[in-house]
Amino acid sequence: MDRSQSDHPGVRWPEGIWAAVPTPLRPDETIDFRGITHNVAYFRDALGLAGVFCNGLMGEGLSLSGTERRQILETSVEAAGRALPIGVVTTYGSISETLELSRHAVAGGADHIVLMRPAGLFSVE
Repeated sequence: MDRSQSDHPGVRWPEGIWAAVPTPLRPDETIDFRGITHNVAYFRDALGLAGVFCNGLMGEGLSLSGTERRQILETSVEAAGRALPIGVVTTYGSISETLELSRHAVAGGADHIVLMRPAGLFSVE
């Protein structure tokens, strides 16, 4: 598929190598925001990636509260500056929460929103 053109105006496909940024936790299981800043800067400067994703599987997104996920996005966007595009997984426990996290991502400066299939069993029916 030629992703340089899209049937959907305004859609930009990520290009280059992107990686999922892990969310570091302290021993008391709180989020280490300085660690997030370090990780994003490392992925940008040392690895020279084209972009990063936060709040996905590697970022512990499904085990964090909505507030924590918003804070992680905000920290990641700030750490990246405009030099590194940020994608964010906004899938959450309900459609309304997913939409709220998606709106926050757009307002907060995310370059891409990623949706994952919700957890659970599905049938072809």
